[in-house]
Amino acid sequence: MTRDTMPRPLIYLLYNFLLPVALVLGLPSFLIKGLRRGGLARHFFQRLGFFSSETLSRFRGRKPLWIHAVSVGEVFLALKLIEALRETSPERPIVLSTTTTTGYRVAAEKESDLLTVIHNPVDLPWISWQVLRTIDPCALLLVEAEIWPNLVALAKRRGIPVLLANARLSPRSERRYRKARAFVAPVFSLLDGVTVPFGEDVTRWSGLGIDPETILVTGSVKFDQAG
Repeated sequence: MTRDTMPRPLIYLLYNFLLPVALVLGLPSFLIKGLRRGGLARHFFQRLGFFSSETLSRFRGRKPLWIHAVSVGEVFLALKLIEALRETSPERPIVLSTTTTTGYRVAAEKESDLLTVIHNPVDLPWISWQVLRTIDPCALLLVEAEIWPNLVALAKRRGIPVLLANARLSPRSERRYRKARAFVAPVFSLLDGVTVPFGEDVTRWSGLGIDPETILVTGSVKFDQAG
């Protein structure tokens, strides 16, 4: 911790106080959308950390890589990363989680014996802890700039490496993060490794609390939505 950041315990205290409030306020909208789009029961229970026996049998005890995406754009990128991973680790089981309905449908089309698709759990501490125990991943790979404080901290507590892939940071996002640096830097500092598209991203991310020694420039990852 530095003088311009808040103590991590205080950050998590505030986060875990405000998050349930936001979830309660957003629950009616979630339920309405779920009823319209279908699959509400599966969505709801998986977000609370409960999985069917069929889903559990696909990854339990196999130490999968957990790739955590959010919307459809991140899912396309995650699928591209999975293709690359298959070249070096063809037998590695992978769990791909996503938040949006569209992202889930796109990911589910690629599901296989080695790829299980689930809905992202709510980032409440007891839910994140339960899901980490259930999946027991060899590593947690977050896609782009999506950071989930409880999931990251609890993964670290369990000794699970946490990585951030293709961490794009636009000038607008950088300004937003810098305004909240006191809150975000202690969380970003938990990351074990980060890949970024461009060299200038190293300076941007290191200014937000990430150790520059953990940042690797890999170039921009492109994806083909039709592929």
